[in-house]
Amino acid sequence: MTVSLKEVENKYRGEAFRNRKKLEATVVQLEAQLDTASQEREQAEKQAAEAIDRLQSLEAELDETASTLQSTIEALHGFCFLCSSFAPYGFPSHPLCQRNHATYCSQLSEGRRNSVSSELETIRGQYEVTDRTRRKLEAEAAELSNKTSELTVQINGLQADRRRLESEISVLHGDIDDLNNGKEGMEDRANRLQQEVAKLAGELKTEQESARRADISRRQLETELREANARIVEAANNVET
Repeated sequence: MTVSLKEVENKYRGEAFRNRKKLEATVVQLEAQLDTASQEREQAEKQAAEAIDRLQSLEAELDETASTLQSTIEALHGFCFLCSSFAPYGFPSHPLCQRNHATYCSQLSEGRRNSVSSELETIRGQYEVTDRTRRKLEAEAAELSNKTSELTVQINGLQADRRRLESEISVLHGDIDDLNNGKEGMEDRANRLQQEVAKLAGELKTEQESARRADISRRQLETELREANARIVEAANNVET
């Protein structure tokens, strides 16, 4: 019985120890994953903040470019290339231009016209590039925000798993403590049973010895009884004769 209890105890203790080690290793892995996820989230948040800053800067630059473009377009309306001056409502202010505006405008220098057109196209190109960059940064900021949310969910899940495993490890520690306490109790009961068995064995041996002696005495009495009966019969026969 003692051997059987010890085998069960050793088996359960081994399983509990292996389970505890396995859970502890899993907790270590989860903590490593949690640290990695936290670092990735911090990096994503940092990148999102940088993207938002760049986006705000580009929006300001875009507004400035749009304003410059609009101002240039408005300024070109009524510009006199001959006198390099602006006239309200598109009519030149230079006296010579006023007298023969159509003639002088038709003789406008192609180089000057091309220069202004090139500047206008450059501003338009800058505006388009800035606008594309702004849209790209908006998409990146949205993607980083989604990634941050996903990492937050992942971190919460890892933290929940770690708490669950820590709870299971605590339960296993309690089981091992109970097993140790139970082992002491079983050892005490086994010792008491062994003492009781030894006591009963001693009493049985005493009873067997008493029975053996009683049997010897019985046999002696039977022998004496037969001998006494024989003497009685012999005496009776002698009396009759």
